[in-house]
Amino acid sequence: MAAPNQKITTPTIVGIKKALALLQEEMDRRRKDINARLAQKKPVSAEDEVWLDEAGNLVDEVVLVESLAAAPDLHEAVKNLNEHQRGVYIHLIGKIQLSVSKKRKCPEAKKAATDNSKNKKQTPIEPPVFTKKEVAMLKQRIKVLDWYHRNGMNQSKTAKHFAVIYPNLKIKQPLVPAWIKDEEKWREEYAKSSENAQNIKRLCQTQHPEITEMMELWVAKAMLDGLLLIGKAPNRPT
Repeated sequence: MAAPNQKITTPTIVGIKKALALLQEEMDRRRKDINARLAQKKPVSAEDEVWLDEAGNLVDEVVLVESLAAAPDLHEAVKNLNEHQRGVYIHLIGKIQLSVSKKRKCPEAKKAATDNSKNKKQTPIEPPVFTKKEVAMLKQRIKVLDWYHRNGMNQSKTAKHFAVIYPNLKIKQPLVPAWIKDEEKWREEYAKSSENAQNIKRLCQTQHPEITEMMELWVAKAMLDGLLLIGKAPNRPT
């Protein structure tokens, strides 16, 4: 039970923004690596080719962070996320946890892992398979619509093409015209969010960064689970 001198604390948006910046940096590194291999005419996996077509536009992530940043009550905003938004949110805060775990590895272990990975042959990547029904992300819808317009605006052909690339979306012919109706609205949102994504800067921690990141991750997960966060205020002399 909370005592009278306790107060409810509201977590900041800083941790979530940092996670978005980490994700952007990760995507930038992967894109540079793929482009370098392509420039050297080295083999690139089918998965990397598909990823490269839609990389660099964290539209759904940016839209989510912007909405949370603008919310008057961050705790309530996170608690009221829909299923798709919760998935994006969990993906973002997972980047903080991954970042902390990487920092804890010693340099020798990192070097050994890198050397081992270079000496191993790349395992052929299997094409995507259906695991569970998912809601299409905004960048995926734009990718489907772009392909539709570039390839003769054939709905059946479009559905068949992306049934292999995005099996979890269960894209069928009746879905394509439904998306076309909202295309203009989606493209405006996509353009705006893509521009904002380029302005995201990584936040630097100057004191105990690992502890700060772990606390931000814990707070974010607690908010998602609907927990009430309280902290005891220091006693002040009267």
